[in-house]
Amino acid sequence: RRLCRLWEQATGESAESEATRLTVFTMIGQVIYFRIGREAVMRRMGWREIGNEEAAKVVAVTTGNLRAMLAARDAPAGKKGKS
Repeated sequence: RRLCRLWEQATGESAESEATRLTVFTMIGQVIYFRIGREAVMRRMGWREIGNEEAAKVVAVTTGNLRAMLAARDAPAGKKGKS
């Protein structure tokens, strides 16, 4: 619920809306996968471990994804997702 309230503060979308809850679960899922799929991730990425350097890369991509999600909500109607 805390993350949903944070999303509400950032976007103005209701913390209890279905869209907000799905969005927040999606963001959490991106991060959780690196824990539950750790071995598969390391194998596919060619990493021996997920140390500070690897974690920083995950944070950078996740942050970019979050920024893109926020930007999509700020885009004028009809312009979402277009470059």
